[in-house]
Amino acid sequence: MEDEVSLDDSLNGIDSESSDEDVDELGEGEGGEITAKALTDVPNEETRFLAQSWEERWKEVMELLATGKARWDESGDPHTDLLEDYKKEVLKGRDEREKTTPTILHMLAKNLKANDFKNVPDNILKKVILYLLQPRENTSLTTETKLSEEDPILKVAMNFDNDKFIDYILALAPGKLPDLLDARDAAQSNCLHYAFKVQLHKVIHKVPRTRQKMQVVQPKRPSLTNTLKILAQFVKNAKAKTIAAIDKEGNTPVHYALDYELCSMKSKAENYGRIVKHLILRSDQLRKQMPANEFNLKNESPYLYFLRTKKEWIGENKKPPREEKSIIKLPKKDTTSGAKETKEIKEPEAIREINNDAETDPPQPLEKGAKMPGAIAPTEYQGVSEVQPTGSILQPQRREKPTTAPGTKKLNQSYPGSRVIPPTAAEPTPTTAKAYPASLNANNTPPEPLARQKTLTFEHILAEVPSGFATQPILLPKTQIPENEKQSAPSRSNANTKDAGAVAEEIREFLKLHYIRTRSEMEAKELLYGKVASDKNLYFDATNHRLKSVDQVCDLIEKLSASKFEDTLSYVNIPALSHVQDKASTPKQDGGSQQENPCLGHSSLVSVFDKLVSVDVRNILRLHVEDRDPDVPAHTDAAIERAILGQEFFGSGNTRKEAIKVELWDWKKIDLSIDVIRFAAPEVVQVNLYWSGNKTVLTAWACAEGIPLLHRVSQGKLKTVILHATPGIESRERMIKMIENFKKEIKERTEEKVKVEHRLYMEGFPVGSKLDDDGHATAGGSQGAPQHDWVETMVKFRHTLSSLHGLLGDKAPEPQRIKVALIDDGVDLSNLDTYGKVVKASGLSYCPPSKRMEKPWHESTNGHGTIMANMIVRINPWVSLDVMRIHDSKWHHPDGEVRTINAGSAAKAIEGAILRQADIISMSWTIRNLAQKQSASSSNQNDKSGKDEIKSPQEIAINALQTAIDRAREAKILMFCSAADDIKILGKDSLPFSRAPDYIFRIGAALNKGQRDPESEDPKSMTYYFPGNQVAEEWNPRSGKTVQYHNGSSVSTALAAGFASLIMYMNNMMRARYKPIRTEPKEYDTFDEWARGLKDSGNMRRAFNNNNNRRPNTDPKFLPVWSTFGEVAERINNEIDRERKLGELEKLVRSLCHWLDND
Repeated sequence: MEDEVSLDDSLNGIDSESSDEDVDELGEGEGGEITAKALTDVPNEETRFLAQSWEERWKEVMELLATGKARWDESGDPHTDLLEDYKKEVLKGRDEREKTTPTILHMLAKNLKANDFKNVPDNILKKVILYLLQPRENTSLTTETKLSEEDPILKVAMNFDNDKFIDYILALAPGKLPDLLDARDAAQSNCLHYAFKVQLHKVIHKVPRTRQKMQVVQPKRPSLTNTLKILAQFVKNAKAKTIAAIDKEGNTPVHYALDYELCSMKSKAENYGRIVKHLILRSDQLRKQMPANEFNLKNESPYLYFLRTKKEWIGENKKPPREEKSIIKLPKKDTTSGAKETKEIKEPEAIREINNDAETDPPQPLEKGAKMPGAIAPTEYQGVSEVQPTGSILQPQRREKPTTAPGTKKLNQSYPGSRVIPPTAAEPTPTTAKAYPASLNANNTPPEPLARQKTLTFEHILAEVPSGFATQPILLPKTQIPENEKQSAPSRSNANTKDAGAVAEEIREFLKLHYIRTRSEMEAKELLYGKVASDKNLYFDATNHRLKSVDQVCDLIEKLSASKFEDTLSYVNIPALSHVQDKASTPKQDGGSQQENPCLGHSSLVSVFDKLVSVDVRNILRLHVEDRDPDVPAHTDAAIERAILGQEFFGSGNTRKEAIKVELWDWKKIDLSIDVIRFAAPEVVQVNLYWSGNKTVLTAWACAEGIPLLHRVSQGKLKTVILHATPGIESRERMIKMIENFKKEIKERTEEKVKVEHRLYMEGFPVGSKLDDDGHATAGGSQGAPQHDWVETMVKFRHTLSSLHGLLGDKAPEPQRIKVALIDDGVDLSNLDTYGKVVKASGLSYCPPSKRMEKPWHESTNGHGTIMANMIVRINPWVSLDVMRIHDSKWHHPDGEVRTINAGSAAKAIEGAILRQADIISMSWTIRNLAQKQSASSSNQNDKSGKDEIKSPQEIAINALQTAIDRAREAKILMFCSAADDIKILGKDSLPFSRAPDYIFRIGAALNKGQRDPESEDPKSMTYYFPGNQVAEEWNPRSGKTVQYHNGSSVSTALAAGFASLIMYMNNMMRARYKPIRTEPKEYDTFDEWARGLKDSGNMRRAFNNNNNRRPNTDPKFLPVWSTFGEVAERINNEIDRERKLGELEKLVRSLCHWLDND
């Protein structure tokens, strides 16, 4: 299966020829006049001819051709003189008075049958056009400037609705089309821009009508049918750079093609949808080289452009214009005909064209009650749902005569998988409408392919859409007309086409899925939601929960649901989990005689998929489930069916109404039945099968009722089968022969439409079910290690502050949380202390994907980020924790392991924190600022060589990080960073501190009594010292784990960030307290001003320093909180009166903030 979009050969390697114009070699001057010197060297006839003006000369040539007095080439009447070459050359001249349309080709593009051309035979006119399209050589600089002022030829033809001229170009010189489409006008728009931005709107837009003798007359306009055919040719033949090009507004042709008015056109909407989908696929060819072109100057992707234009269109069309109420009614013979005529007059657009097209039949209507889902929307299992097979991008799918593959049983015979879903008690099924799985009809037979329909023939224009997973087109299901209803089927004259709004939504869904399939998570989020650092989940990866319980995985989904899930996930990855014996699967006696299977498989993952459905997940593009643990029974077939489809085949057990659709199936269960896959995922595109070496299993997969039937049921969507094989007890040679025979049978029975790949595992399947040995990064120590008084004091204060929330009053709003962005290696949510779900966490990952798998923010590379998060929330759990996972690595050094942070990833994380309006950024890491030395070295070399500086990738990343730090400072975000924990590194040599040393808080580590840790370098550059030596984790009495202790200034930095957020939050509590008290507005205003003031780095330093006012003999860079927070906590706990308790907290806030500068 290919990740990249692969188009047919006709879309690649397009001949790109120069379009420069030949320079007239006859010595023409301004206005096409011949020079006197040139006249002396030509015969009399040529002298006479060239003495005329340019306009007189080309008109004379056209008259000669029109009257037959001269022939263009050797064809034609041999007695007629050939047109001289110098007369042909005249046609390449220019009218200098015209800047935008100066050539004969422009004139022909305007009107092929203008007065001067109308009598020229078509066959001659075609030859003239082909001659004028020849490359223009020896173009001077002056001529190039003139060419840049010209309007593109095809734009002129479209502007004057000259479809015939365009047809000539397509027929005579298709190789010239790519260059003609790439030509630009003064607004930097190429012909594809113009076609979607202007021409199509002109075709479908309202046209004023005039009244003549009681008849409605509509002005002539371009044919929509022909316009779409031409546009299809344009999309097929355009260069990749033409499709990716931007105009002055930053829009690509794809942007304009996604205009909602076009996507919802009432006529030919499905044909337009196929064109747009093909354009979307082709637009990816240069996206890696031109990523910025996906956003216009308004930072809109094509998807966001669609949403905006949809909103505007709905606003403009919410109420019909008043003038439309005045309708000219024609005389009518009866009520029925009159109503029809009135409707036709009222219609502002020519939407009936499709019904007037003799060669076109409308698509068959949906059955009553049937839905029109897009892409892979949830399947309705209350009736037959047939999905179109993949076909030409502009060709609606055709029905084919039922065929029987070799070895296939007759359709009325039974076979494995001929299964009917019985009605459930909760949802009784009427006898007249039995419920069947999507793959079967009422006769328990696979659905027949859809019948042929007459329609526009576009297969000669665009090749078939690639059917690989990454480019699977989105097709709407069609229903089959029952035999007993065929007589009452609607006729072509009154049948309705697919709803235009549904087609527009289908296009939107196609684009959304395309982005999710082909982009990384961060790229897809920006394209779908804008550059707002969205934390919406586009995938679910529980890799970090390997061997944990199912309940813990469900809890992870619940925590992530705070950021919401997209209804379509790029992938779901569930590792091997620890299983508890289900009550339902516990062996028991039935009536004392029948015993349940003692080796019954599991069903525990059903709850995981039920949880995903509960958070609105309906589609999974890639499903990966580990179910091969040799020590644990695999899931039963019934459990797999129930997990995905919501019900098992035999209808036993509880059910779930909503199904999950899967495109790539990778449920790693050995020897899984194809029947299960066919029932649970009938629209699967790729299947991974795990084979134990048993020949019977392989034979069943290859038989007509196995993979070939799955291919048919999927309506041709199944394209790839990957066989993961072990030999079992057989020899390697025998296994290879069985696999080759398996491939041969699949090839024959699917007519080579299903590709089979195989992977060999001679020593058995690798099962990644063991927990990694690395575990979480912790620093050693025992339970007897000394505790920090500072930490103990702040923990006691946290308990006290928690008791005050209920005293603020019913009318007081909830205090605003402080948003802390933690930029680190991720946070393991299962190990995050939430203090009774007080802590709220969401996040983003700025790590590059690995092997098509993302690195989610809720997993930690080495556990470092989890430790930092717990230190922050330990001081202030009332935060909104934004976890920004960045790319880091470790390398071995003689002195130990060294952690390296990717500067580019860190820069993106800071930019994300700015977009998410963080109050505080915590960065417990440093980066050597090597860019300064490299820049100085490069500058010296450049001074000597005189050449421009060429920056290395590392320098570019460092510069991006420096810019991000500058932007965070401008946004007034408090930044905390750690010392290097290496005495040899100075603050001026490390980032982020060196970029803003007077703004960023640089935190060093302190010992348990507040002494400065001698391992922390450069004390002059330290802003403050916080506990960082043998700091214990929060002890959980319900956990059996030993308390771990951590060292280093990274711990100190997290505590400092938590402390700053606590000061801000306490002030917000006081602001919330006084907000509903109207009699004391000054109090509210004071705390409101301080809330803004505390976002300034200088003011936060004053608040920190106010902790030291009562202890002048202490280290000014270490905060003795026991004399402030400790004493206040004790007084609050001793008070009984509510107001006095809050008064003590207010005194503390005022003591910390009374010197703030709010200017």
